[in-house]
Amino acid sequence: MADDIRNGNTSEYKDYLREIISQSNDIEDVRKSAELLVKLAEYKPKIDL
Repeated sequence: MADDIRNGNTSEYKDYLREIISQSNDIEDVRKSAELLVKLAEYKPKIDL
């Protein structure tokens, strides 16, 4: 999972988090999923030279 995120392959994780947000009745799950979704959107992988 970490390698996927580092390589920019986040679409499946974002889709999963969006699904939790739209379908869960647990406010804590929704809050955590939304927080992770924001973090994924803001993540900028480091470029090794």
